[in-house]
Amino acid sequence: MSIENTEQFTETAPEKKPLYPERPSYSAEKKLEDIKEYLSGEREKELLTDDEKTDLIDFEKPFVEKLADIRKVSYGQTSIYTEYFSTNEGQLILQEFGLYPDPNTNFKIDITKHISNLRTLDNKSLRRLVESSLEYHTETMLETLSGHIVEDGSLDIEGLDNPGKLMFIKSPENLTIKIESLRDLKSELEEIRSSLFLTDSFVMEGEETLKESNALIHAKLFRLEKLITKLNELLAETLVAKSILDSESDSTFHKPKIRLDKFRYGVGKMNADGNYDQVDNRLFQQADEIPEAHIEINQKKEAILTEQGLDINKIEAQSVEPEQIKVYIEKVLSNYGLLNENHDDTENASNKWSCSIDARKTSFSINPRTKILSIPNENRSIIDVLTKGAVHEIIHILQRENTATIGIPLYTHPSQMGGDRAEMFQEGGAMYYQDEASKELFGFASPPGPNYLRAMAVKQSGGDYLACVKAYYESSLSIKMEQNLTSEKKLNLLKMAIDRAGRLFRNTPDLNNRNKSIPSTKDTVYLEQKAVVEEIMTNHPELRNIILVSGMNLETAKELIKFGLLDLSTLRQPDLSFVKALWEEMKDDYKLDTPTPETTPPPPNN
Repeated sequence: MSIENTEQFTETAPEKKPLYPERPSYSAEKKLEDIKEYLSGEREKELLTDDEKTDLIDFEKPFVEKLADIRKVSYGQTSIYTEYFSTNEGQLILQEFGLYPDPNTNFKIDITKHISNLRTLDNKSLRRLVESSLEYHTETMLETLSGHIVEDGSLDIEGLDNPGKLMFIKSPENLTIKIESLRDLKSELEEIRSSLFLTDSFVMEGEETLKESNALIHAKLFRLEKLITKLNELLAETLVAKSILDSESDSTFHKPKIRLDKFRYGVGKMNADGNYDQVDNRLFQQADEIPEAHIEINQKKEAILTEQGLDINKIEAQSVEPEQIKVYIEKVLSNYGLLNENHDDTENASNKWSCSIDARKTSFSINPRTKILSIPNENRSIIDVLTKGAVHEIIHILQRENTATIGIPLYTHPSQMGGDRAEMFQEGGAMYYQDEASKELFGFASPPGPNYLRAMAVKQSGGDYLACVKAYYESSLSIKMEQNLTSEKKLNLLKMAIDRAGRLFRNTPDLNNRNKSIPSTKDTVYLEQKAVVEEIMTNHPELRNIILVSGMNLETAKELIKFGLLDLSTLRQPDLSFVKALWEEMKDDYKLDTPTPETTPPPPNN
């Protein structure tokens, strides 16, 4: 049964192999125990010789090259917020790009009727349309919703309409090519896997003598399995795009392919109806428990900072400018020996990295292909700068560098596609060290927020986009626990909610969708990683270095250790002393102001 036949799937027959992959956090304990057994010698490894490791890499490399070439095929899944094009500015930009049949006409063009014209635009022009519409959407939503914040700070969305959103595929022909290419490569890999299975069975029965060892055959079978799983994940992504293409003529009735989301991100336990929820109660319960930690931190935060002589208002103020952020992060990269001094030669600088201010970004991020750490073009608090920019993102860079030493093509190819469901280590490791840095620098933890899961719970109960914005915003508000939250802070929370709720609808143009399903559950990773890392740190601290690699999941790490391809003891470690030294240099700027002593006039002369 292939992944493209998802409409024929049933969710019954529990005695059969599970239809969907399990969410990574649910099997973490078992996988970690397996890893410990391999490391302790309780379970026998199948160690490859150096020559066999080279043979395995050479075996995998051409398939990864093919997969990378297919992955590069771009079909341009595009989202545009349509209200912008009812404005004069929006109409003028359409006229500029020649979408008016006659520039002198005096009517409003309906952008939803001109997908064919939008496809003719060059990428730069289309990106301008997308960015302009997104900016307008954010500003108008913020203005509208801020007027609906009631006295207790909550959001009243009664009577408000969801914004309009158009999604289309810019290059349908490329989408077709990509789907067909993925299917062809999958058939090729499955044929080779079947041949290896047959060979292995002959060896097991003693009917054939081979040049290759059992360990090498098993390692190749494992790598083929991981390539096929990754390929299925990419195929599911393209089939989501195909559903958008098929609905272009009537986007308001687009129904996301929820089974494809389950294939990409996994499922929880089977529910009482015999079906698998996209997100089950286990994660929702976790989301309900986390606010207590946030509330406790927020209640004590000011006292903790005051005891250190620090001013909470200065610490939390969005006062650090992008250029200064760049200086700080570059200093930390330099301390690690990872800063690329030659900014004109980034892609050829081996393991060196550069920083760049990017107005299109709303958060810190890295691009492993270009080796650039992107900084949003907006002021940030010193907490964000030091814990997110100078620690979280640097951990992602260390993960990439560590993974490069393993040499397995799927994880080290320049495209850095990584394996399936690999977010656990990447986000888990980065969030863990971000939390450690927050505690060391400022004295309080930085746990992940429950806000995504709160919004997902509303969506899975039949909520639309505005209901998810409300859920995300009010969840953010509840964990602040401040009686006098300023208007500016409420607006910042609301702006974040507008953006983050939009991510849940990233795979559908229908923001009115009230189906009891979630268009995209990708962002469960922020809570799932917490569960995985807590399991490691609490019950398996000797495996802590496992969070310092990227592109793989626990099953992959277990098998790499089994074949002697991953040595946890050789991985490069983070050094929080670099960011601590940086904080010490600037700490005085965030001290409480010392009151100016009142001067007492001298007594009058008698």
